[in-house]
Amino acid sequence: MRLCVLTMFKNERHIVNEWIDHHVSVGFDHIHLLDNGSTDGYEIDEALRPYVTIEHYEGPQAKAYDKCLPMLKATADWVAQIDMDEFLYSKEGTVRAQIASMPDDVSRVEIQMKLYCLSSFYDPTSKIASQTHYVPDSAGHPKCVSRTRGLRSIGIHNSKSASNNHVFFDHASSKLCINHYRFQSAEYLYGIKEQRGGGVTKHKYNSSRPISRSTLCHAKVSPSHIEDTWLKAHSPGVIARCVSRRHPGPATELYPNSSWERGEHKGDSI
Repeated sequence: MRLCVLTMFKNERHIVNEWIDHHVSVGFDHIHLLDNGSTDGYEIDEALRPYVTIEHYEGPQAKAYDKCLPMLKATADWVAQIDMDEFLYSKEGTVRAQIASMPDDVSRVEIQMKLYCLSSFYDPTSKIASQTHYVPDSAGHPKCVSRTRGLRSIGIHNSKSASNNHVFFDHASSKLCINHYRFQSAEYLYGIKEQRGGGVTKHKYNSSRPISRSTLCHAKVSPSHIEDTWLKAHSPGVIARCVSRRHPGPATELYPNSSWERGEHKGDSI
């Protein structure tokens, strides 16, 4: 069985190597990256390059994924279409083992994501190590791992196959989990995502409300948040390698017109 990841990304220098390293460690054979016009000078760690193919694609994410469909069907048995802030894993062995155990008639595995809360003011070296609390993401918009046999189309959140026999794992499942580190840090949220946008919405993360360190400290954990540090506790190697490869200078390439660069968010408040 050959298990692959497909993702489109742009200016993800601060997370790309940890994300690749994680998915290799849980059993993926190959990572197909579609670079959507990155300008941040990212570099893939030398030890991870044999697992990675990079193509450059300017255009909508869903169309890019469908363009890759013939290649995926020729080179992989299963493909996970997940973003670079989504970490797929299993608390019961490896992702590879869980996917391999699926009945032969299952065409798609759907996984409800855990949406982790804004946890840091400045960009943390390891995203896995810094995230602790989540709320369940929408069960109506899970991410999926699709069998390529019979696969007809592949989208951002779903896929279509000759058969529609799928299984679903909710956010509390231990068999397959996805930690969605959408926000990561105030620096990333207001220095990159605010200008870059998200999904199909350019202005998705625009905000007129400044945030300070004191605001973040008081707001980041509420009674509705669920603590889950399993991945952090079980990823010592990935975290250690992430820390060791941190290059000098800023980890992120911030957008010059962002509210973070304009100084609207206060890092000196306690």
